[in-house]
Amino acid sequence: KSNVTRAVAGAVPLTSMTVETDAPYLPPQRIRGQRNEPAQVRAVAEFVAQLRGTPYETVAEETAKTASRLFGLTADVAERAGGTR
Repeated sequence: KSNVTRAVAGAVPLTSMTVETDAPYLPPQRIRGQRNEPAQVRAVAEFVAQLRGTPYETVAEETAKTASRLFGLTADVAERAGGTR
């Protein structure tokens, strides 16, 4: 399952991708055994960036734009979430 997820994360265009945490389940490896929460979404974006060989800032910005389009968020909401500048 994780190999399929990694393959998809590497193949799907960032303009079609959002990131999430599976909170409260399946915390990122570095915090296994601790409580997972939406604030850990950065760790997910960092993992996607590493997997794709793409700068974290690019992944964060593009996935925030995608989420904004998908959920109808205004630019200021996405900016406060740390996605776009």
